[in-house]
Amino acid sequence: MWSFRRAMPLLLLLAWNLSGGAAGFRTHELPWAALGSPYRAILETHVDGRCVDGGMSLSVVQGELPPGLELRGDTISGVPEELGAFGFRLQAANGCGAEDRDFVLQVTGRPILSVTPNGVDVEYHPGGPAPQARVLLVSASWPKYAYDLNTGGEPWLRVHQQAGTTPAAGSPYAGDVVQVEVNLEKLAPGKYETSLVFSGPMGAPAVVVPVRVRVVQ
Repeated sequence: MWSFRRAMPLLLLLAWNLSGGAAGFRTHELPWAALGSPYRAILETHVDGRCVDGGMSLSVVQGELPPGLELRGDTISGVPEELGAFGFRLQAANGCGAEDRDFVLQVTGRPILSVTPNGVDVEYHPGGPAPQARVLLVSASWPKYAYDLNTGGEPWLRVHQQAGTTPAAGSPYAGDVVQVEVNLEKLAPGKYETSLVFSGPMGAPAVVVPVRVRVVQ
């Protein structure tokens, strides 16, 4: 005899599969890869909390990953061996549902960082107006490139990054804004110097920006 109670799990499973909400991707795009450099990207997924089978498996269902890279579990890793834009379709699935999503992985040369201006010079006369914050623009040959900034740890220097990544492709912004401020309260007359070091993953050459401060008696 047909039982509505017994059919409920099947109906829920069918509803989840039709809605596509039981399993899917959180990741929408993949970071770029540099030819000949180790690459690792984790694919984030979601599972409906009502699904008893929470396990998730990922697979390539169309196209191919760039030569040298492979998908293991939720991670694409390896060392890319060929330049180009590689399109492929991945599937995230468990016992309650599945979602297919198209990705493009760009394999290019190593990223190049650029910082303008290439130096910061501040001159201060005690009793005079405090110097305004200086602004640096950080750009790269890669869009949305997350870079690191070493400020040298000087107590008289304050540095603030706007985003910590370069603008996305098509963005109207020329670069990420970095504000440089000098705390002059405890600086005696003299010369002070340090450097800001900008670097990033995938073998980007570091960019060194000197900061020179002169407190005039």
